[in-house]
Amino acid sequence: MNEKQLDAFNIVKNKQNLFLSGSAGTGKSFTIKKIVEYLEYNNINYGLTALTGCAASLINGQTLHSYLLLGIDKSLKDIYNDLSKKYIPKLKSLKSLNTLIIDEISMMSNELIELIDELFKLIKSNLLPFGGIQVILVGDFHQLPPIKGNYCFTSPTWETLNMNNIILTDLIRQKDDLVLQEILEELRNGKISDETFQILKNLNKTEFLGDIKPTKLFPVNTNVDKINNKEFQKLVKINDGNITIYKALSNYKVDNIESFNVCLTLNAQIMVIRNINIETHLVNGTRGIVVGLLDKCVIIKDINNNIHHINYYTDLNKNKKNYISFMPLKLAYAISIHKSQGSSIDCLELDLGDDIFVSGQTYTALSRATNINNIKIINIEKNSFFVNKKIIDFYKK
Repeated sequence: MNEKQLDAFNIVKNKQNLFLSGSAGTGKSFTIKKIVEYLEYNNINYGLTALTGCAASLINGQTLHSYLLLGIDKSLKDIYNDLSKKYIPKLKSLKSLNTLIIDEISMMSNELIELIDELFKLIKSNLLPFGGIQVILVGDFHQLPPIKGNYCFTSPTWETLNMNNIILTDLIRQKDDLVLQEILEELRNGKISDETFQILKNLNKTEFLGDIKPTKLFPVNTNVDKINNKEFQKLVKINDGNITIYKALSNYKVDNIESFNVCLTLNAQIMVIRNINIETHLVNGTRGIVVGLLDKCVIIKDINNNIHHINYYTDLNKNKKNYISFMPLKLAYAISIHKSQGSSIDCLELDLGDDIFVSGQTYTALSRATNINNIKIINIEKNSFFVNKKIIDFYKK
């Protein structure tokens, strides 16, 4: 861990609340991992959550809504009544909770943070903020905002938490690309020079050699499933209908376990969705093409023509007893910017045109990349580069 990551770690050890932020790719998820290891080693009862399913999956946690059984638009009274009548073991578990970690905090609204604050006051019978538990909030407000409502830092609840702020600054994802680092820093500040805009505009000329096609990132989800299905069905036809389905296995009830299943065929464009081997760059976001299909193994060729054998990957929950085992791959012709948050992708095609509609989308999309030479931008508008002034003012404090 670097110095600032150690500072964050020590804040947690001292049982203080932490807001861990920083640019995309500065090692926030790695820091969460180290904090979780400390909590487990010391038998501290914790909850590991994120605002989206994709983000929760990346840190081996649960969505916040699933963890707290929040449901959709349920009132505080209904949530607590359900816990106390229908989900008594869950209520008992939450009563003994010491630490709550919430990742991708940029997507939490002011209403949601207030709801959770009041819920824990009820659960813990304690009027301290969040019922007196330790709160670790992680994320980058320059990335995607709440779907509705205002940013959580605008709520009076934020101030009551008395956060210790750590802003990570050492870029890990783009560490070998100074040009991309400088561009991303401009975008964080809501400014884009004519020179930078021209550099990005010229990325429409990027060509990808070999068999790997870039993953297309879209501001809206409508195009994503259509493109993935269309391209996959083309290959199935070429391969005479030959497909292999890799089903997830679990020893406990997993919500929507079907989403862990993956259906593949030869030459399918895929993305690795877990960190398997950092030394061989077989990590979350590594792109490849399927060159072999075995019963419990997929053979892929990566962007550098290296061959890898991908076996089933096992996620353990925090008690180390329950597991889900699955093939850590997904089709990667296209994904939404929303679902890309938290990932590194080493081969990208971006649409940064008029469909960009909220603060943070352009920055989130570009910051998925690891190298500017592996980005193609097919559509770009200067008005797609904007940052909410509230965020700029918040980070100046």
